[in-house]
Formats: sequence, C-alpha cells, structure tokens
Amino acid sequence: MKSPLQAQALSAGYAGRAILPHIDVAIERGQITVLVGPNGSGKSTLLRVLARLLSPTAGVVLLDGKPIAHLPTREVARQLAILPQLPQAAEGITVATLIEQGRFPHVGPLGLLRPVDRAAVAEAMALTDTAQFAVRPVDTLSGGERQRVWIALALAQATPLLLLDEPTTFLDIGHQLEILELITRLNRERNLTVVMVLHDINQAARYAHRLIVLHHGRIVADGEPRAIITPELLARVFGVRVHIIADPHTGAPVCIPYASLATSQVAVQYNSNIES
Repeated sequence: MKSPLQAQALSAGYAGRAILPHIDVAIERGQITVLVGPNGSGKSTLLRVLARLLSPTAGVVLLDGKPIAHLPTREVARQLAILPQLPQAAEGITVATLIEQGRFPHVGPLGLLRPVDRAAVAEAMALTDTAQFAVRPVDTLSGGERQRVWIALALAQATPLLLLDEPTTFLDIGHQLEILELITRLNRERNLTVVMVLHDINQAARYAHRLIVLHHGRIVADGEPRAIITPELLARVFGVRVHIIADPHTGAPVCIPYASLATSQVAVQYNSNIES
C-alpha cells in the first residue's frame, strides 16, 4: 500500500542552520505515528516540512506520491490538516465561525457554505463535543476546550491525514488524556492517519502504533513502542537512567526515570576528586 506521506533525502533548517541533515521516512496509512526526542532534535521541524509549512533545503515530500511543493494549496488542504503549536484565532471570533474556516478547501469561489459543508462542521463539533461552545468567543474558553475547537477545525477539513504539533502542551493531565483519547478514537473509527509530536515518552508509547525517535536531526529508532523503548535508547537520546515496566492496562512500556546521566557523571567526578 502506497504511503500517503513520505520524505525522501530530506534536509531542512532555519536561517542557514541545518536541523535535519538527511531524513527518509514513510508514514503508514491508518496509523498513529508519534515523533519524540529531546528539545532541538528536529521533531517540529520535520512535522512542519511534511505539512508544507517549511520548505526543505534538499529532498522532497510526497503527498500520495506527488511532490507536495508543486500541488495547489486547496488540493493539499483537502488531503492534509495541520494543527501547529499555539495556534492563534482572531480576537472575538466565535467557535462556530472558526470551525467553519476548515471548509475553505471545499467551498466554491464565493466562499459560501453549502449544506454539505454545514453538515461537516456539525459533525466535527459533535465528534469533539464543541457544539455547546458554538456562539462563545474562542478566547473565553479553557485550554482544553480551545484545543478541542482547533481539532474540530482540522476535522472539518475532512482530510485523511491529520498532523499535530504538541497538541497537549500547557494542558493539565486530565485534558491531555482527553485530547489523546479523542485522537485515538478518530483514528480507530475513521481510519484517520495521524502524525503528531509529543514530549511525554510514556504518553507517546501508550497512544502510538509507531514511534519515530529523533536525536540531533536524525532518526535513531523507528518502530512499535514495545520493540524500541529500552533503557539504552533513553540513556543515549534523553540522557536519563530509567526502569521500564509494562503498563498494566495496555501493556505499553512505561519509563520510570531515576537519575540524570549528567548528574551521575558529576557525582562520579566529585567522588573521584574526594578519593584522590
């Protein structure tokens, strides 16, 4: 089965600084793929390039086998929805009006919503339980409520691909799980292909079919969480010592950090200096 989204010999960066020196990756259809890695490892850069928010310095991104850089914006928006970090809404815009903007790729030249567009908006609001906020300004909602609204906007696009950059940032644990369980349900019920960046390695391991681990702009591990999450990998990539146990509910690996490698090295050096 052809990958819906892939990068070939991809390099990218900012202001002349290389972040991704060379990446090859193919996203599997119908899966939740999570990008993880330490700060500055290239996770968000890779997601932005895949979404055509950032142009690569070399290589190509293919959307359904076609170079994404050459596709019309509306065609890309019919295939791929992106929720960036910290999205911003116009001041005073209501929830319903914001979600309606997700229909931009589908409406005619006058931008008028047809019955099919209104039905898609209503369905997106129902899936995310945001209809109750329809007439409220977005900036009056809590963090978790706003995040559900942004996901509804992406769902209103009715795309088979959804890309999310740290969708749980700044949310409390209850709202984090609410968002991740919603994404899991949409993947399961709609066969939605999801690529997202997460910081929490345990949440990533629990909700991902596939983890892609980046370090210094390179993919250092790629596979099913139980197959690739090891103490050695986390020591190498995150600089921490961990115990790994199985989640009693899902069987996914759970990492319990107990020491920083940097702290351990300082302690060893300190003790060595005392003994000498």
